Amino acid sequence: MPIDNLNPIKKTIEILDSVDYSKYSRARSYERYVLEAHADERKLIQPILFAKFLEQVLGFKLGETVWAEQREDGNVPDFLPVDTYTHSFFFDKKSTAATEQTIKKHIPQIRRYIRFYKVRYGVLTNMREVDVYTEDSHDELPEFNFNFLVLYKDFRHNKKTILEKENTKKIIHFVETFSFCPLDAEKKIKRICKNSFLPSLGYRKVCFS
Repeated sequence: MPIDNLNPIKKTIEILDSVDYSKYSRARSYERYVLEAHADERKLIQPILFAKFLEQVLGFKLGETVWAEQREDGNVPDFLPVDTYTHSFFFDKKSTAATEQTIKKHIPQIRRYIRFYKVRYGVLTNMREVDVYTEDSHDELPEFNFNFLVLYKDFRHNKKTILEKENTKKIIHFVETFSFCPLDAEKKIKRICKNSFLPSLGYRKVCFS
């Protein structure tokens, strides 16, 4: 659906600035923090930064429209929409210690999730970069891939030209494609049986503060 292009950009920057990074490292800002390598997948990336991005930018509601992983064995994606017919994708996150090179080792896992849940896309992020894959892709899809750090720097450098940046255009395209899409009552009823099995696969209704 059409979006106010600047709104998700501003909200994303607010989210990246909302954390006291000194609690997690010696860095005092997002820009410095993500340039370091941290084992922060489950203490910062999943429960705080990405959870906020998922709700405040993509419009999902944790515990209501998207399931959050409760297992730690790595056999299920971290966030799976309740309605995977309308939202044919999932989100998986890694730590900031993951680089562009090392993150590629997770591609087989992402493709396995795509096949099992019968969705079109798998989204992988460490809140520095975002990579999107399909079952058949051996590399990320360039039309969706964007960089949070580049966005942050561009926004701080010149807010007036932010929408002209190629990276920003990819973010907007990503938000338009992977945002929550509400259903009417009739369509919701049709989805109930399809999604009722998810808690047994390692998900629960949770809300992060």
